[in-house]
Amino acid sequence: GASLIVVAVAEMPSSPMASVVACIIAPTKAPQQFESHFAFEYYAPLTARADPGTASVYGATASEDGLSTRVTLTNFPRVETPEDVTLFFGEDQCEGCVLGIPSSGLSNVRT
Repeated sequence: GASLIVVAVAEMPSSPMASVVACIIAPTKAPQQFESHFAFEYYAPLTARADPGTASVYGATASEDGLSTRVTLTNFPRVETPEDVTLFFGEDQCEGCVLGIPSSGLSNVRT
């Protein structure tokens, strides 16, 4: 017979933490055999902070070396090497950036 496609749109409840929760969708008036189980992942939002957050049009910053800025990301997906990260300032890709990735043991590695 013909199969029925159901699209459910739900307003998501909040979660107190990042986690994976087990979910069930089922018709209200049908046998339990029609239940469908799936996993849903709550994640912590990605945040980024640049310090210093400004530079002159010539690239000068208020950093100790006068040229750099430190971009700190939290809740970023795990990366294995600096090549797993691409950094853009506007439309300009950062070439030769020094990336420190403490969570994977990499520090001050050039891409």
